[in-house]
Amino acid sequence: MAETRGRIAVVGGGPGGAHCARRLAESGCEVTLFEPRASYEKACGGGIPIRGLDHFPFLDDPRLPGKAVRGCLVISPSGREAEFPLFDPLYVFSRADLHAFLLDRALAAGVRVARTRVLSFRKEPAAGGWTLRTAGPDGAGGREDARGPFGFLVAADGAAGGCRRRLLGAPAREEVSQGIGYY
Repeated sequence: MAETRGRIAVVGGGPGGAHCARRLAESGCEVTLFEPRASYEKACGGGIPIRGLDHFPFLDDPRLPGKAVRGCLVISPSGREAEFPLFDPLYVFSRADLHAFLLDRALAAGVRVARTRVLSFRKEPAAGGWTLRTAGPDGAGGREDARGPFGFLVAADGAAGGCRRRLLGAPAREEVSQGIGYY
């Protein structure tokens, strides 16, 4: 049986998955990041408060275009408006730009990016870890492909992702919250 403890599969290449994969690779792990999209735009997920930039200073990179929002306008259903300055700015990035930037950082750290969708996974102790079934080699041709084994599986495919649901089950009602907003 091959040594798999240092081999890690990260499913989902959004901000959390790409950053996690990079950090693991920097610590010496062999990481494969499964992300079918090279770039995509998303209505939410590009706003980062100043505390986020303090914690992740690499986001203040000139190759990542963004905008500092310094004020807020709230309009009620009746049409009344309230405008106020933000004490700390909110930085907004295109999700497509942020996604591509973080994937590039992961690649530069030695992460292997498999541009394919994970269809399912299972833990196979006899094989030495986790085996993933994907949509074929880098998404080609509609075939299925087995990947692994991996010593660890990181489910970073989002709050509604299939990996998270399969590993943890449905969240309890008291653990669920929802936020609504837009810029």
